[in-house]
Amino acid sequence: MSTTQIDNRFRPYPTYKPSGIEWLGDIPGHWQVKRTDAVLHAKRENVSSNALADVAVFHYSIPSLEETGDGIVQTMAEIESNKILLAGGELLVSRLNPRKSRILIAEKHDMPTLCSGEFVVMEPAGCDASYALYSYSSETVRQHLSANVQSATRSHQRVKPDFISKLWWAFPPPTEQRAIASFLDRETARIDGLIAKKERLIELLHEKRTALISQAVIKGLDPTVPMKDSGVEWLGEIPQHWEVRRLKYVVRDGLVNGVFKKQDQFGSGVRLINVFDIYRDDFFIDLDSLERVEVEQEEIQRYKVEDGDIFFVRSSLKLEGVATSACAIGVTEPIVFECHIIRARPDVAKAIPKFLISFLNSKLARQRLIALSETVTMTTIDQNNLQSIEVLVPSPDEQSAIVGFLARETSRIQRLIGKVREGIERLKEHRTALISAAVTGKIDVRETPMKTA
Repeated sequence: MSTTQIDNRFRPYPTYKPSGIEWLGDIPGHWQVKRTDAVLHAKRENVSSNALADVAVFHYSIPSLEETGDGIVQTMAEIESNKILLAGGELLVSRLNPRKSRILIAEKHDMPTLCSGEFVVMEPAGCDASYALYSYSSETVRQHLSANVQSATRSHQRVKPDFISKLWWAFPPPTEQRAIASFLDRETARIDGLIAKKERLIELLHEKRTALISQAVIKGLDPTVPMKDSGVEWLGEIPQHWEVRRLKYVVRDGLVNGVFKKQDQFGSGVRLINVFDIYRDDFFIDLDSLERVEVEQEEIQRYKVEDGDIFFVRSSLKLEGVATSACAIGVTEPIVFECHIIRARPDVAKAIPKFLISFLNSKLARQRLIALSETVTMTTIDQNNLQSIEVLVPSPDEQSAIVGFLARETSRIQRLIGKVREGIERLKEHRTALISAAVTGKIDVRETPMKTA
């Protein structure tokens, strides 16, 4: 939703004036332009890893914020490098990747509180902390910081600390700062609640899809068919006429690990299936989005991908990621696969690839594959354990019928998920636009009534 659309819901301020800052534009007539270090004092009280040895600390780091949205409790032995000591109440603005980084106010904890040196730490002194939080979180500021990154690499773009702590910005009077922050607290909480409901709906749709697949590939489509004990504890009862075989007996050419390539060999050559290409909701690799790598002709022959090949993630930092599988359908050009994944080539006379990939991604099969894996620093599955997993083999005609049924039903569910995701994106866009409009004075929210339950 654009700022113009938001303007139609809220009134503007009575008068405006030029801010004198090109990227900020006009601001309300009574607001003042100040450099942020006049009201937010930069703070950097370093503490060495030795100073708090074996002490539990609350640590804000970039990885913890990306994963949980908050800091985590650790020991200094786990953290190792020097950090910035916090008292609580400071504004933490990440220098890293300003377009998507999280910005937060540090909480006070009953233990030493630290943050990474990747944060610019500022202590409010004449500025409402929440207003400052929303200002630095606004798309207006994020775009400005992103236009002034100092690093050329896409994944590690950094802004100089002084550029963050000495930002020119528009400030209303303190009471108005609090009114704006309170308005945004209410509105963003309401929007976040709507987003959470939609995300829960997506979870339920995924659960329905998983249950549908599991029912079809383990119990079949006919609820009246006689059942038998499969002889495999984790599979339970299966249709009487189905067979149980191990994976190695329904594939040909054995299981194969992929090709190893150095980073400087990427960018041109033939297409390459990587680990991240395997994590697909629909279990089918998007061949058009694959990156390219330089390979020898001999490597193309040895690691080539054929239509219907299935690929497994060999190692994963997360337990639930190991042995995730996806299928390559529609191969029309040379493609190879990399060393962190394992290829299985279905014998189509025994197992149709689309049926087999659905079975391997069923809930029970995923649980079994994880159980066959081993965890040290990473969770890994080797070829011997992978090829030992039991798979179900209906007749070819029944496999085809199940494939057709799942294509229709899962497509319907995926369309519903897509519509819900579109709704989430619209809400996020509205949230972003609302914050920017409020902290730049495009809308006047001072007298916006507080909604009651």
